[in-house]
Parts: sequence; C-alpha cells; structure tokens
Amino acid sequence: MDELADVVAEHGLPDGDVDETYDRYHKRKFEKYIEVQVWTDDPVAKYLASGR
Repeated sequence: MDELADVVAEHGLPDGDVDETYDRYHKRKFEKYIEVQVWTDDPVAKYLASGR
C-alpha cells in the first residue's frame, strides 16, 4: 500500500474505457485495473490454533 501512490503518480490511473474486443490486448499500454495482493498467515494461524 505504501507504493500505490507512487505507482499511480508514475503511470496514472486506467482510463476506464469499455473494451469492445480483446484484439491485441497484450499490446495495450495499461491494464484496466490495479491489482493488490496482501499476504498474511494470520487467518490460517488462527484456524490452526482453534484446533478445528
């Protein structure tokens, strides 16, 4: 999350235009979303600690 503002400042936000086709999708400059993956073991650790 600390890097998100820097990424947006450098690359801008997606334009939100509707895709009519996926033709040459891999050649487009930007994706239509920003993906964030958050990794933590907390939910699994709590489940294992509960003895279920």
